[in-house]
Amino acid sequence: MKVRWGVLGGLVVVGLAVWRPVGRSQEAEILPDTAVAVRVLFGVRAQRAAVWDGEVLAEGARVLQTTGVHFEGEDAVLGPGRWRLSTRETRYGDSRTARGPDPVNTRLSQLIPNGVVLVLDGAASARVEVKTKGGNFGFRLEELVLGWPLAFLDGEATAERLPPSITLTRQAGENDYPALAMTKGGELWASWIRYEDRADSVWAGRVGGVPERVTNPNFNDNFRTALAEDGEGRLWVVWSSKGLYGRYRKEGRWSETERLTGEEGPNLHPVLVADAKGRLHVVWQGFRQGRSVILHKMWGGKRWSQESRVSVGAGDAWVPAAAADCKGNVWVGWDSYEAGNFDVYVRRLGGEPLRVTRSAGFDANVSLAVDGQDRLWVSWDAAESNWGKDWTSMRWKPGGGNGLYRTRAVRLAVLEGDRWRAPAADIRTAIPAEFGDYFQGARLQSDAKGRLWAMVRSLTSFGTRVQNNWGAQGRWEMLVTALEGDRWRPAVKLEGSAGRNDVRAASVAGPDGSVWFAWAGDRRPFRPPNPQKTDVFYTRVQGGAGAAAARLGAFQEPAAAETTVHPSERADVEAIRKYRYRIGDKTYRILRGDLHRHTDISPDGIGDGSLLDLYRYALDAAQMDYILVTDHNYGGTEYNWWRTEKSEDAFYVPGRFQPLFGTERSVPYPNGHRNTIFTRRGVRELPISAEEREGKRNTGPVLYPYLRQFEGITTLHTSATDQGTDWRDNDPDLEPLVELYQGLHTNYEYEGAPRAETEQRRYYFHGAPYRPAGFVWNAWAKGYKLGVQASSDHIATHDSYACVLVEEREAGGREGIVRAMRQRHAYAATDNIILDVRMAGHLMGDIFETRENPPLEVKVMGTGPIERVEVVRSGKFVHVVRPGGAGAEFAFRDNDAPVGESYYYVRVEQGDGQMAWSSPIWVKRI
Repeated sequence: MKVRWGVLGGLVVVGLAVWRPVGRSQEAEILPDTAVAVRVLFGVRAQRAAVWDGEVLAEGARVLQTTGVHFEGEDAVLGPGRWRLSTRETRYGDSRTARGPDPVNTRLSQLIPNGVVLVLDGAASARVEVKTKGGNFGFRLEELVLGWPLAFLDGEATAERLPPSITLTRQAGENDYPALAMTKGGELWASWIRYEDRADSVWAGRVGGVPERVTNPNFNDNFRTALAEDGEGRLWVVWSSKGLYGRYRKEGRWSETERLTGEEGPNLHPVLVADAKGRLHVVWQGFRQGRSVILHKMWGGKRWSQESRVSVGAGDAWVPAAAADCKGNVWVGWDSYEAGNFDVYVRRLGGEPLRVTRSAGFDANVSLAVDGQDRLWVSWDAAESNWGKDWTSMRWKPGGGNGLYRTRAVRLAVLEGDRWRAPAADIRTAIPAEFGDYFQGARLQSDAKGRLWAMVRSLTSFGTRVQNNWGAQGRWEMLVTALEGDRWRPAVKLEGSAGRNDVRAASVAGPDGSVWFAWAGDRRPFRPPNPQKTDVFYTRVQGGAGAAAARLGAFQEPAAAETTVHPSERADVEAIRKYRYRIGDKTYRILRGDLHRHTDISPDGIGDGSLLDLYRYALDAAQMDYILVTDHNYGGTEYNWWRTEKSEDAFYVPGRFQPLFGTERSVPYPNGHRNTIFTRRGVRELPISAEEREGKRNTGPVLYPYLRQFEGITTLHTSATDQGTDWRDNDPDLEPLVELYQGLHTNYEYEGAPRAETEQRRYYFHGAPYRPAGFVWNAWAKGYKLGVQASSDHIATHDSYACVLVEEREAGGREGIVRAMRQRHAYAATDNIILDVRMAGHLMGDIFETRENPPLEVKVMGTGPIERVEVVRSGKFVHVVRPGGAGAEFAFRDNDAPVGESYYYVRVEQGDGQMAWSSPIWVKRI
């Protein structure tokens, strides 16, 4: 069956084929050509709270479906065309609101619109009457035009035509990461990844037909798909499964699977495009010799060419895009960290690379399109300079850095001849002002009539958004707009597009001037926006008659601060990576990471950005050696667990970067929040019982057997808060480290320590109520053998390092990192400070007995002048050195050491506020 569409009032309406599961196969179902989607909103002027219970009466049409827009509380659909809803004050923070000092305890309220989306089957002349408790109004379907809502009741209500959002995948499980292709025969095809029962697979199908599984069970770790038809009618599907693989379909049969890459990897983000001669080009992000580059292969009809490199320079290159013109040229775009920040590059295959952006800002996530004049259009996401650099919620040290998701904006440029130009109109004029700070991930597509379309992702949540980088209750949706002369058509927010941060649309142009878009959505409701089942949705848009030619002006990048907040970082990182501890016949090196990092998978993770943002940050902005994604219980869904663990394998770069597995287990005081850590994949989170949450059952007897079974460990954090503990549990083999310092919040060493709280000096994150029993000195006083590490939690960047001393022969694997943690061979730092503390041939974290009185040997290599280095013995300061320079080296013999066991650790404070803390050494004098 084919998909049938009609045009009404300047907007395409839909006769649609959708897939429904029937046993192991699926059949197509056709909806009427006359189906129309309309969003009706109430309380648009936001002047008063009101009840808008009501119904629609349609003359010449029938209501097929009714869904809510911003439903919460008692709002409900009562039947086809009938509802109960009201407008009310809702916690809200828009892009124009100043970021206050207390993002947790400040709550803004604002009246927001509410409404319904109606799918109607009727003729263009059908009359729709809307009757509500707040007033009545009516309209004819033919009066509604894409992008221009009709206003009623003095502007308090609107009616707006939408491009219909249709569920493409009706399979069980989760369906994600779509690609689209249009065959020469006019058939629309899609590919995607399906997840169910701890396995995923690649699927493809003609829209309106029965989908087919492309991969066999041996491919159980698939990362993105690409789809295109070559000049001989072969429909190729290419996917990433550590390597790149491909298969084509011709005359109803699939070819054998072909591996496109060798063993080196990872190989990620494939993009497939056909040139004017029918040759296929696949470009992707691949790691070669530990660095990320953009690579290319061509299918000439009989075989794939040898792999060639497209990107240039030594900086990591990320997430390619590709587009072909009518002359046989193929353009490739990407972003690179070559200059110490992300910049956009494009290259015509066979030509020289062109650098599009040069500012110090974050410019990434490229999309390309070629218009009817063979001009290359480029879009990308833009954010602040010094992205991912020194930023903490407390501003302990000089500012200048920015978090990972403080703002996003879409920028565009067009290559006209050899000059970069830009649309005269800013694309942000197409969207409501309150969504302007979080507008991202544009997918550009030129149609056959010369119009440029853009589908863009925006944070449209009306919950707490991002203040001071932190935000909760994230809900992102798709908006579609088009460039027409000197303006952008008002963007239309698509129903059925709600979901997570990192969704990118796929698109393809039809021969009749239409454009098809596909995306993944997880059906999260307005409030609370918890993810439901993920599926692929699609729509078709058509702008009617040809648009006015795009009006262009000079391309000029917005000004961005050029200040480098960490000018010595490259040398500091090089020094810490070269440093070696040599004790006996063993050599150790320092691996730096973060054991407490969130993404938007966490309900309170808006400001942390997406999984992809996390890996960009860890690999480039922070240059870490390992990381642990610790979203709260994997965001509460099995699919988020799968996506997270799959990403941790996808970005495993041997010899350079080694993500660990685990999650945050959020049990309140007195048990405490803990992050679990595993070296192997496949361990699900341990459920939290009500008794554990209420403190009626200790965490230890619940958690420790689970860790022992799966060879994991745990680390407690935020210990002196209501997320902390009174130290009722510890198993030194399973809980060897504690998060002494947290970039989001404070130091948990002892009350009143540098960067720590007191009863009088409180901090808003995790600050209420204050739980001084949780300071780490109290745990050490109980005899707990806890080493220390520093991690970020939410939003803090470039401020928290869990520095692990790993045997050099084991530094290339996850097992070596976790083994070092079990031995407490670790220290905490807020910068790339080298800290070497040992005693009698033992490293920090060791436990030993002695009849002697050996000296504590200390060496510090700072990133700036060191103000003081202090030695602590069992909760007492027993020695201090004030070196003044950037280094310190000394030996301290404690002549007052008592008989019995004592612990010693070292704290470093620099003049710029940077700090480091060693794990203790426990010495029993006998």
